[in-house]
Parts: sequence; structure tokens; C-alpha cells
Amino acid sequence: MTTETSITLSIFEILGGVALFLYGIKKVTKSLEDFAGASLRLVVKRLTKSRLRGLLLGLVVALSLQSSGAVMLMLVALSNNGLLLLVNATSIILGAGVGSTLTVQLLAFRIHEWAPAMLLVGFILMRISTSGRLKDVGGAIFSFGLVFLGMNLVTTGTAPLVGEAFFPAAIDFFSKTPFFAAVLGALMTLVFQSSAATLGLLLTLGFSGLIDVRMALPFIVGANIGSCGIAFIGAVGGDSRGMRIAWAELIVRFVAGFIMLSFPDFFVNIAIILADSPAREIAHLHTMYALIAVVVFMPFTKLLARFVEKIIHSGKSGTEFGPIYLDTNALSNPPIALGSAAREILRQGDIVLSMVDDIFIALKKFDGELLKKIIDRDDKVDTEQESITDYLTCLSESELSAVESRTEMELITIALELEHIADVVSKNISRHVVKRLDEGYYFSKEGLGEIEDFHARIRNLLRKALDIIPLRDKNMARWIIDETKDIVSQQRRLNQSHIERLHAGVKYSAETSAIHIDLLSDLTRIAVHISSIAYAILGKV
Repeated sequence: MTTETSITLSIFEILGGVALFLYGIKKVTKSLEDFAGASLRLVVKRLTKSRLRGLLLGLVVALSLQSSGAVMLMLVALSNNGLLLLVNATSIILGAGVGSTLTVQLLAFRIHEWAPAMLLVGFILMRISTSGRLKDVGGAIFSFGLVFLGMNLVTTGTAPLVGEAFFPAAIDFFSKTPFFAAVLGALMTLVFQSSAATLGLLLTLGFSGLIDVRMALPFIVGANIGSCGIAFIGAVGGDSRGMRIAWAELIVRFVAGFIMLSFPDFFVNIAIILADSPAREIAHLHTMYALIAVVVFMPFTKLLARFVEKIIHSGKSGTEFGPIYLDTNALSNPPIALGSAAREILRQGDIVLSMVDDIFIALKKFDGELLKKIIDRDDKVDTEQESITDYLTCLSESELSAVESRTEMELITIALELEHIADVVSKNISRHVVKRLDEGYYFSKEGLGEIEDFHARIRNLLRKALDIIPLRDKNMARWIIDETKDIVSQQRRLNQSHIERLHAGVKYSAETSAIHIDLLSDLTRIAVHISSIAYAILGKV
């Protein structure tokens, strides 16, 4: 019989091991996200045209990130942003379930004794590497070491408790009440925010010989259903598209769990045949759970998507203007959050481009109503700029890599420059339109033609700047900077041309002289702000 002090120390050893395990899992996911998160996000958007591709994609992404929860949060964010359809996401959900079981298969091997070696190798790679990607690999290895070290602590902590009366009694209670075992498994997963953590504890008990695969079955079902809570938490605050992703995962996992609980002996016996130890049997049973879901739902992904869309209706869109791509639930995943901000910036840019287009129409056609609409759009641009900046500022509270930090600053700068362009249109050029409306001034034919051509050149420059934001095309950014320098020179040439018309006594040139010069100056200011966007793309902020 152990003393009260040793029992207390054992409990702290178990809880400390659990904490280390959870921290290790989190750091593994973060390191692998830094290594391939942005690339995986692009792949998810592009390779979802067939069910088989989606299945394989979900498997690879879950295996790469070592977390089905991270995959689900990615799917919720992409869906909220309108980048992923539910019918395409369902096969990815199935693949992610299979991919996450491979992590548990890895944990089921008795390699936690090698945790110190993994910590050493990971630490050395992080310290001596000058490559960011190699450092991420080192971080992942080091974090795996923490995971296995945590499992080792739990194993050693449970050993002294085996002889205590309460421990076997608790094991016996849950073995006789599978419903409560499933509920406990779901609650543990919700608290840990990781089904791998719950399965890791089951494997540890399996290593110690305290539970067998039959006793673990309801815990496995509960852990799988409880992991759906991660997607629901991520979908809260978003629109119905993200919530549909969470419901689709819940339906898949619930049906698979129902089938497994309906035929427990069948699946348990298969696990026993495939393995020779309780831990391996538990890992195999967990993998079978995911394979059941694939077999049942893979042929019917379209039907599943339609069913979920019927029970979860689209939310009503409000009339008040605001950002639509800034998903706050994606802030825990920097690559997706930065992508969301970039998409919102493109929306802001489209509004600014429409202002640049329409301001010349209002000037040319004496259109006062159009001018009012242009000025109203400036408020939308301001709202966008403030929302994007606030969103990215919140992101800075998360752990960002050096590349992500630079991208954050670039996006903040771009949003601000677009707001400055809108201000030039609504506060400067609009005054010239108002003056022309009030006083009925006319431009000379030659002068108006020069302004129209100059405006078209500025407009084309802005369009190209918006195009390079998602592409990060540095060559085009350099072209924009060179083009801006030439535009500044062209402004001087156009001013000289206007002065020559004044000397020649061309009709209307004297009446509109101030407006003409100011218009060219304001359009050049827009070009300068556009060049600042190009400098941001080059990382010069």
C-alpha cells in the first residue's frame, strides 16, 4: 500500500505528464504548420475536384499537421471565406479522420523510451540550423519528444496507483457502464481539444496493462464524437457554411460510432487478431473507426452535403456594410488568417478601383448623383481598412513565424495605402468635380484627352497592383515602381503641355487651368500610393 504522499506525487506526475503531452501535441502541430501550413491551404483549395482526391488530401493534411482538429478548423475557415464547398469538404473530413489515426498508431509503438533522444536531436537542429524550414523540422522532432516524455510520465505515475482500491474500482465501473465511459471520453477530448490526447492516455493505460481493447472501445467512440466540438467552437461566430462543416463531421463520427457500438465483438476481435498488445489493439480499433466512416459515407458525400444544407439553412445577410472574409475563428491558424485578410483586402481594392473608375465618369459627364455614391464608398473603404488592421493586430497576439510577421505588416500597409487612394478620390478629386458642377467649366479637347489617357494609365496601374497581392509577384511589383517613376515624369510633361496651350490661347484652357494642374497632381499621388503597395509586396515596409 502506498502512502498518502506518494499517491499525491503520482497524481501530480500523471497530471504533469498530461500537460506535457498536450503542450507537445500543440507544438508539433504549430511546427508542421510553419513548415507546410500555407502550402497545404493552397492545396486544399485546389485539389478537391474528386472524392478520392479529397479523401487522400484529408489524410495527407491530417498526417502533416498531426491533428484532425487543425484540419477541421482549416476547413471551417476556408468554407466561411467561400473558398471551399461543403460537397468537396466531406471527403476531406473522411480522409482527415483516417490521417489522424496514424498519429495514434505511432504513439502505440513503445518508443516513448526514446523521448530524451528525440528532444536532443530536435534541440540540436533548432540551434544549429540556419534554414527556417529545417528549424521547423527540428521543432517538430523536439515536440514529439515532449509528447512521448509526457506519455512516459503518465505510465510511471499510474504504476504506484494500481494497488490502490479506488483505481481498479474506477476501471471496473467504466467497464460495466460503457455509456459513461463514452461520455467521459468525449468530455476529456473537449477539455484537451485533442482526441489524440485522450487516445494517448488510453494507450498509456494499455501499456500498463490496466485496460484492454474491449474496455477502451466506448472511450474511443466518445473521443471521436467529442473531437467534433473543436469544429463547432471554430464555427461559432462565422456563417452557416462553417457550421455545416462541423455538423457534417458530427454526423459522420456519430454514425461510425453507432455502428461500432452495435457490433462490438466483431470489431474487437479483428483488433485482437491484428495485434499482440493492448496498446496496439486500441490503436487498430481507433483506425477501424475512421475506416467505417469512409466505407459508409464515401459513396454518398453529395447526399450528405445536401442533407446538411437542408438542416442548416443559410444565414440572412444584413444590410449594414462590413467585412465578410475576416473569420475571427481562424486567428489561431496564421496562414489561413493571413489569407482571409488578403481576400478582404482584394474586396477593399475592388471598391477603391470602382471609385477611381467612376470619378472620371462623374467629372466628364457632370454626374452629381454618381459623385455622391463615390463619396459614400469612401466610408466603406475606411471600414475595411479599420477592420483589416484590427484583425491583423489580433493575429499578432498569436505565435507568428518571421515570414508570417512580415506578411502581416505588408497587408496592414496595403490596406492603409488603399484607404489613402480612396481619400484622394473622395476628398481631393471630388472637389474638382463639385467645382465643375457648380461653375460649369469645360476642358479643352486636348486637355481632356490628356487627362483621360493619364487617368487610364493610373487605373491600369492600380488593377495590376491588386492582381499581385495574392500572387506576391515581385517582378511585377518592380515594374509598378518603375512605371510610377515614369508617371511622375509624364505629369511634368503634361503640365508643360498645358502651359503651352495657355500661351497659345486655346479655348477653355485658362478657365480650367487650376483644376487641370491639380487633377494631374492628384492622379500622380494615387500612383505614388500604388507604388507603396508594390514596395510592401517586396517587403520594404
